[in-house]
Amino acid sequence: MFAPYDFTQRFLRDRRTVSEDLRLTAGSWLVGAYVLDTRETNDQLDEFNGAVFRALTSRYEATNAALYGEIDVPLAERARLAIGARLERRDTHYVDSDGRDQGPAETMGGGHVALEYDLAPGRMLYATVARGYKAGGFNIVADVPADRARFEAEFLSNVEAGFKGSVLDGRAHGAFAAFYMRRQDQQVATSTQLDPRSEEHTSELQSPI
Repeated sequence: MFAPYDFTQRFLRDRRTVSEDLRLTAGSWLVGAYVLDTRETNDQLDEFNGAVFRALTSRYEATNAALYGEIDVPLAERARLAIGARLERRDTHYVDSDGRDQGPAETMGGGHVALEYDLAPGRMLYATVARGYKAGGFNIVADVPADRARFEAEFLSNVEAGFKGSVLDGRAHGAFAAFYMRRQDQQVATSTQLDPRSEEHTSELQSPI
């Protein structure tokens, strides 16, 4: 056992983003385009008793471009259908002082189809099928194992049906829903022990499960 000791950890991060979201609507439909540009630098310095223990400098760049649209389609006097879709392209580049230089790109798609039916004024049944996503990324920290350096996009599929509206002659309002969700490559925050000789030598990571 080594004591006393002094350990400090410093993170300096500069993150800049520019985004633009353009939409065009007319009647029951909507179309749009979205662009996001991200630039980020990180500087990690760990010191043990005044000496450098770990250090990492990195630069991260990402550009997202998406097209999306939605339309409402009347089916009958009381029924309607809402359809929406989104397609997104993400290009990235990551480089750091540990020698990692990666530039993966990914294309992600999502959307929804919703059917609504009015039982009466203020009361509605609905059913929805939807798919969403969350872009992948990088674990920006020193001493990350090669197989944990980056993580993939996460996808979520959802099926839902329910009721919304007033009951008891309008004296109460409520909602009931039953749903099923399934995730693919879920992103979670975790940690890994990097040095088996030290219980303190760990890194916080994000990875799919």
